[in-house]
Amino acid sequence: MFDVGFTELMLVGIIGLIILGPERLPVAARTVGKWVGKAKRTVSGVQREIQEELRLEEIRGKAQANREAIKDRMAELRDEAELMEAPVVAADATKDESADVEASESPNAEPKAEGDGSHGAQPFSEPSSLAATQVASETSTDMDTTDSSKQS
Repeated sequence: MFDVGFTELMLVGIIGLIILGPERLPVAARTVGKWVGKAKRTVSGVQREIQEELRLEEIRGKAQANREAIKDRMAELRDEAELMEAPVVAADATKDESADVEASESPNAEPKAEGDGSHGAQPFSEPSSLAATQVASETSTDMDTTDSSKQS
């Protein structure tokens, strides 16, 4: 703030001693010290408030950027979800069309009723790997039962 060295302070002290005298100089020094302390506290309080406002503004900016990034990501995810659903619908439509074509080409085929709700759906069949896993687990369970009965 001010570039005041030791010699300048000594000069002010000597002039104050000459003008005020030894009785009033300590009271004046205390009063000046109180004013300087209040000024420093006021300046530091203002600085602290300014820094707090800057920090809050930075946080608000980051929050807004995060909100926009989240909105963009949500839009991307919605687009991806729509893309993922679109081929499924097209594949179902293709199955229905191929089933209708096969039914019309086959001479022994029974005509489909419009309201039967089949729409080319096929019965559920377990994948072969799942069936093999179940058979293996049943076999190991049977072996464990046999082993435990032999040990008794």
